[in-house]
Amino acid sequence: MTAPRVLFLTGGSDGSSLWRVWQPTAELQRQGYPVHHCSKDYEDIAGLVALGRYDAIVLSRTTWPAFAIDLARQFIAMLHGLGCAVWFECDDDLFLHLEDHMMDAVKLKQGKEAIHTVMLCDGIIVSTSRLKTVVGLATKGEIPVAVCPNLLDWDWWRMIQKQAQRIIPPVTIGWAGANRLDADLVAMAEGWRRVAERHPNVRFVVQGHCAQVVHDAVPSDRLRFLPWIELAKYPAGLVNIDIGCCSVADTPFNACKSVIKALEYGASGAAVVATSALYHSVIRHNDTGLIANTADEWAEGLSRLVEDRQYAGVLARRLRRVVVEQHNLQVSAHRWVDAFAWLLEQGRRQAA
Repeated sequence: MTAPRVLFLTGGSDGSSLWRVWQPTAELQRQGYPVHHCSKDYEDIAGLVALGRYDAIVLSRTTWPAFAIDLARQFIAMLHGLGCAVWFECDDDLFLHLEDHMMDAVKLKQGKEAIHTVMLCDGIIVSTSRLKTVVGLATKGEIPVAVCPNLLDWDWWRMIQKQAQRIIPPVTIGWAGANRLDADLVAMAEGWRRVAERHPNVRFVVQGHCAQVVHDAVPSDRLRFLPWIELAKYPAGLVNIDIGCCSVADTPFNACKSVIKALEYGASGAAVVATSALYHSVIRHNDTGLIANTADEWAEGLSRLVEDRQYAGVLARRLRRVVVEQHNLQVSAHRWVDAFAWLLEQGRRQAA
């Protein structure tokens, strides 16, 4: 069977674009698949689509506000006229539980209005099975939904970290991420506070956004803040983390997210402590990491990994093996192609 020819249209330049567009398309091209991406604002998309003879166009988190939905209809009709299926792609719940996460009223409104664009599409690609369920409910099962998980570009990750220079000496406990609600971090932060009191030589690292609840938990002279760096070098900062923390509140929104943060730590050789919410599928207690939900459990788990570095190394190596064998973009890029082929087949069946 001829591989589907697919073009991603994206307007973002953030981590989601990295995981969901840039790296998958680059790896698929390396493996010989006709999959490409370009900006949604490219001046001649119709000409590009015609030249590329694409079977499908993926709107990667590309939507129109409700007041401009007629523009979306015109754009998608143009793509249909060129013989293309049109699919929407996302890796967050924009549909039912956005209030659990979104703190900005404007962005909340924009997120909720995504459904107007989605309902015009022929298919949807999401990153998790739970998100597939949510999207199915939001669209009343009218649009086929395929799952393609976030996969870590192991070759790129290893290359960047081999070149990276560690600037914070061990032992470090770290968290990396963007702005979020305090509920995600409060138990973890209290665990950090107790570990800081017990282990005066431990340093704490935050890469990205430093929440106030985390900032207030440990002495300022032992907290190192690493700002976001360009995405092409993002893995470099994580070489400074020996024990990585994955912490989310048990909410419907978080349940739809992927476990990519645990994969990042695992690929970096860090031992991981994580909440059972979201991360239980990849962090198995006393096997690939430690599970902690309460402040007591966070303090106990982190202290154990600080005190027993050999044990921490065992957990870290097991997690890295899981990343390489089960979540590796080089090994599993075909899952994107499988999703494309399945959605095209669903479209043919609906048209028959």
